[in-house]
Amino acid sequence: MSFIINWLRYLASMPTIQIRNIPEPVYSEIRRRAQNRNQSIQQFMLAEVHRLVQRADKEELMQGIEEFKARAGIEVDVEQMLADLETDRR
Repeated sequence: MSFIINWLRYLASMPTIQIRNIPEPVYSEIRRRAQNRNQSIQQFMLAEVHRLVQRADKEELMQGIEEFKARAGIEVDVEQMLADLETDRR
């Protein structure tokens, strides 16, 4: 019996994210992707959240580039380089 009580306490202590007002096409795509992986929507979304937080955000990426430039002695304006790349793509 204590196992069940401890398990319920554990589940109650887990953080939860609730998302409202998901457009039907988005929800349908999430459901389709979960089904393709033989996962519940809960399992699929938890895996996606893990994947999301493992990626560097723009600030972390830019900081890493600046640190690399400093270590390597490179004098390039990254913001200008990104602007130039964007211009070339048009």
